[in-house]
Formats: sequence, C-alpha cells, structure tokens
Amino acid sequence: MATQDQRIADNSKRSVDASNRQSKAVPDATIAASRLDQRAWLGISNVRIVQFEKDKPFKINVDFKNTGKTPSLQTMVSIKWVQDFNIRPGPKDEWFNAIMEPAEAISPQGGTQYIWT
Repeated sequence: MATQDQRIADNSKRSVDASNRQSKAVPDATIAASRLDQRAWLGISNVRIVQFEKDKPFKINVDFKNTGKTPSLQTMVSIKWVQDFNIRPGPKDEWFNAIMEPAEAISPQGGTQYIWT
C-alpha cells in the first residue's frame, strides 16, 4: 500500500511540474513575441542607378526604411558587387567577406539613403 501511495504521489508531482512548465511557457512566448513586434524592421524600399556613364564610376542609391516600432540605433550597412558570368547557383564565398560600415540611426517609419560607388 505504501508503494502504491508513493507512486500516486510521484505521478501527482510530475503532473504538477508539467503543468507549471506549460504555464511558464505561455507568458515566455508572449514576452518573446512582444519583443519581436517592438523591434526595428529594416528593409530596402528603393534602388536607383544614379550614374551609369562611360569612364565614370557606377553609382547606385539605396533607400532603407524602418517599418518597425523602435529606432534602429546600431545600424550597419554593406554592399558587395559580384559579377558571375558562370552563373553558379547558391551563395558564393565572396559574399561573406563584405566590410560593414556604421550607419546613421533610423527612426521608426523613417528612412535613409546611401549612395555606393
């Protein structure tokens, strides 16, 4: 009888522990979703060729927009041109050697422009 009572007590404890873990998981998921919703969301909103002339450097203007709810404070930008006449599919090693440069902060719903040569 004592063995059966111990088994019942152990099963009850496991059930309570599982319930506590599930109860904690719900607010943790809600907090994580809230943080994700509040962050800055940066994207490219427009790309324009601003100089494409013989004997002059090729220049493009890239507009970035923050569609998030908080400012983008530690923004970094980078661009890497690769001309591949073999049309090899998939990522290329040179894509991962880009030099990152600090950029200005972007306010929520704000934007900024960068011109690359």
